Amino acid sequence: MAGGGVNWTEDELAATRSSAQGPHGRALPPAVGRLPKPQMNKTEAAYAAHLELQKRVGVVLWWGFEVMTIKLAADTRLTMDFLVMLQDGRLEFHDTKGAKKIKTGRRAGQTKPYVEEDARVKASVAAAHFPIPVFFVWPEPSGEWGKREL
Repeated sequence: MAGGGVNWTEDELAATRSSAQGPHGRALPPAVGRLPKPQMNKTEAAYAAHLELQKRVGVVLWWGFEVMTIKLAADTRLTMDFLVMLQDGRLEFHDTKGAKKIKTGRRAGQTKPYVEEDARVKASVAAAHFPIPVFFVWPEPSGEWGKREL
């Protein structure tokens, strides 16, 4: 029986479709399997603003935040931060990362993305097995965005 063992009339069911309460004024439980809307962290929000500027000048046609999850293996999935459509219609995955300053060597003073090992492995698998290029993007001290393809 629907409704946890309660037989609702068609009028009562119609009333519940247009409100968040059941026929007797009780709140309905949330839908099973329904996920909360994705929330952006500060880096993702800054990159979304960057993509919006790119869209206004015509470099980007469309972008979406966490719009696609890729199944890599049994019980292994990857949701990239952004799916981006460029002006020529090509799609790219962009995964935002924090930046880390390089302290030694010939690249000292430059920045690189800070990527946890599991994220690097999953993104590398996605890049190797799917026809959409995968990029890590990170904020540079100059205010620009670094971008590296896997």
